[in-house]
Amino acid sequence: MLNFTDVATKMFWEYPLKERSGDNTFRCVKHMVEEQWVLYPGNHQLLHYHADGGAELIDQKIKRYLLEKFGTTVTWSTTDTPELNAVSERKFRTLGEMTLAMLTDSGLPKSFWWDAYVTACVITRMMPTRTYRGWMSPMECVPGGKVPNLSRLQRWGCKAYVLQPKADRRKDWEDKARVGYFIGYSKNKVGYQVLVGDTIITSVHVLFDESIPERSADYFRELDEATVKVDPEERRVSDFDWLVNQHHMEDGLLYKTTRAVVWKGLIVGFRSLISGGREMIEDKTPIHIADLQTMTEELSRRCTLNLGFTTVDPVATVLRWSLQQVRHNLGPSLSNRRGRVCPLVLSRRLGSVCASLVC
Repeated sequence: MLNFTDVATKMFWEYPLKERSGDNTFRCVKHMVEEQWVLYPGNHQLLHYHADGGAELIDQKIKRYLLEKFGTTVTWSTTDTPELNAVSERKFRTLGEMTLAMLTDSGLPKSFWWDAYVTACVITRMMPTRTYRGWMSPMECVPGGKVPNLSRLQRWGCKAYVLQPKADRRKDWEDKARVGYFIGYSKNKVGYQVLVGDTIITSVHVLFDESIPERSADYFRELDEATVKVDPEERRVSDFDWLVNQHHMEDGLLYKTTRAVVWKGLIVGFRSLISGGREMIEDKTPIHIADLQTMTEELSRRCTLNLGFTTVDPVATVLRWSLQQVRHNLGPSLSNRRGRVCPLVLSRRLGSVCASLVC
């Protein structure tokens, strides 16, 4: 990561770096000057730029850009002299320890370190420190700054319940909230960021359960199950093309896989609900391709065991299996005087069974 700190106000800006290079650092400097500083009223000048001597921090592009734009004086420390860059070094240690503490307390995987780091930066900007205007927080010291509102702070990594919009609910009896984990505060819009499955949802309608218990197997089993296991064999999207247009079942509902794509570095699939024999619109939430493969193979196995044959139409297969279950469970209770099953009553009961299976 990369931090730029204003010595006067102690305000700082953090950036993630995939690799330490002059080009990446130059893009961060340019973003800070042209997009971050314009958020504060007034005309701001960068008079002095000091770095720790890293080659990527004093690249020729950075020095040329600052000199042409502000006439900035660029200096850097000698090798192995962190005391000459005390402000940044102290900031790195404070933020690092806060990040490690939040990850340890929450039990979330270490892959969420950047979300924890950004949250630590948000909290640090609200904490009072020594500035050129006295003892106050950086958010209050900057031009146009205000006293930070601490009422929105929540325990990082705790369970969060996000209200699901009524328009996104498929039926009246569906859960009104989705359960996830609080991983930060939104920068571009007001709201909390909650990780629900593989999706990050930003919302203000969130309830928090901050009572994280001790590290026990019962509580952290859910986190372990949510951890994606890496396949030792490298796979491609084309390896899972056979899943497209195949059906699978989850929680008693029948789905059809619509496509397989690469999403955030993972191979995932999208699906559509099958209701009343018709294909609904595609769900917005992607499903890990390994889970889709498991559920597809499970449905195929169940159809083979229950019906004794495989079919290219899983909808007809599930309906036929449902009919067998109705006949088996109801027995003679729906028989008329001639010993036959009443078609009208059977169709009603079959409809209710199929509704619980495929609707």
